[in-house]
Amino acid sequence: MSSSRQRGLSLVEVVIFIVVLGISLAGMAVIYNQLTLASVDPVVRKQAVAIANSLMEEIQLRPFTLCDPDDPNVFTAPVPPCTTPEVIGVEGGETRYADPRFDNVSDYNNFEMDLATGGIKDIYD
Repeated sequence: MSSSRQRGLSLVEVVIFIVVLGISLAGMAVIYNQLTLASVDPVVRKQAVAIANSLMEEIQLRPFTLCDPDDPNVFTAPVPPCTTPEVIGVEGGETRYADPRFDNVSDYNNFEMDLATGGIKDIYD
């Protein structure tokens, strides 16, 4: 009596292997898709922080005085007193985007990025 064993996989084993492999690849594709979608958020956050830092640096570079920066007594006020005191908020049609530009820290009081005019712009636009 000779006992010869056959080697190889049966059809059922091959089908089960293909099903398990397909399920695992589908699961990995879902995870990969979620990671790809989540990786965009840090880029947007970094851009927002960069824009905020840029605007803060722009504001810090402006003088903070009691007089309007065009006033001749700007650096000696309150003695002698200002001929043109600085108004808190925008005065005289000053804007961030066109002449006459903001010239004092207080001009940025209640400043908002206007989405109707394009939102965030470079100071030199």
